[in-house]
Amino acid sequence: MRTVRLAILFLIVVSNATAAVSDCATTNSAGFCTAERPRTWVFPRDHGAHPGYQTEWWYITGNVADASGRPFGFQFTIFRREITTSTEGRRSSWAVRDIFLAHAAVSDIEDRRFHHTEAARRPVAGTAGASTETLKIWGGGFHLDGSNPGRPWRLGAEGKGFSYNLELSPLKPPVFHGPGGVEKKGDAPGQASYYYSIPRLATSGTVSLDGRTYMVTGEAWMDHEFGSATLANNQAGWDWFGLQLDDGTDLMAYRMRLKDGGLDRNSAATLIDRQGNPYWFTASEFVITPHGEWRSPHSGALYPAAWRIEIPARGLELEVRPRAADQELSTGGTTGVTYWEGSVSVDGQSSGTAVKGLGYAELTGYAESMAGRF
Repeated sequence: MRTVRLAILFLIVVSNATAAVSDCATTNSAGFCTAERPRTWVFPRDHGAHPGYQTEWWYITGNVADASGRPFGFQFTIFRREITTSTEGRRSSWAVRDIFLAHAAVSDIEDRRFHHTEAARRPVAGTAGASTETLKIWGGGFHLDGSNPGRPWRLGAEGKGFSYNLELSPLKPPVFHGPGGVEKKGDAPGQASYYYSIPRLATSGTVSLDGRTYMVTGEAWMDHEFGSATLANNQAGWDWFGLQLDDGTDLMAYRMRLKDGGLDRNSAATLIDRQGNPYWFTASEFVITPHGEWRSPHSGALYPAAWRIEIPARGLELEVRPRAADQELSTGGTTGVTYWEGSVSVDGQSSGTAVKGLGYAELTGYAESMAGRF
């Protein structure tokens, strides 16, 4: 689950046992491709862009620390928003098919300071773009480049008073959320996305804050998602989690909230074992219970202050807490959405054994409804 406003916007081959289809096997009324049937995934090609789908994003979040143990969280996001299905007949060099929007943030956990920035670029004159053959996306001081086989991926972003330059090496293969990577977000046909994660990437490099540079190491999480749907009118937003536990397992879970305070039945979770095998859970098979409150001094939005996540069939009981309260982004210059995305800590048990971990949470629909957006 990832945030973009509708209005303005490791080398492996994976085949699914379910019958697969090519891109754009189905379309919506506007002619954009929809995510409705399982597809054959081929990497590194599918790390790249998927023209024809209206909305696509690459998300990397992570927790790192310097040699003294000083902790930082970081977020990197690039959205590709398709604004037309074709530029045929348009002669201007500025006649583009899509635009690129980017968000970046660093959480200074020790000093309780949060830095973030945003950028918007047209893919003209090399200022922004995304390969359709491999992992290479850039724009507005942001870059994610995994195009060199056998070499670590390179990730970088910069904003006022902060920057980071990191190298990432996948520790697990891509994990698909739902059969063939189809993750339903609602009941309507095509109200879904193609969604996979790489839940662990070894991370090293530099984080710079206010003129001081820190050499850091840690782990990151990558999400890549694309589709052409929007949230339904009765859906308010979601609480999403990507958690890395010290027993080697990982958890993606999201709670899709309805405007009436209920839970959408399309909420879902994926538990990932040490080897990278996914186990999918429907809304009736896991529970996310928020507790406590934190009110943003910036937007006035009231967010949960912590959560309890339970998967009874696996004996999984986790308490998730923000490592810093204020990790809210306001993105009026790009996606027009105010949301909370931040570093979290995890304590709990799995089948009676104590576990700890770190991760990231994303909270949308608290400052404004996400209905009609994706």
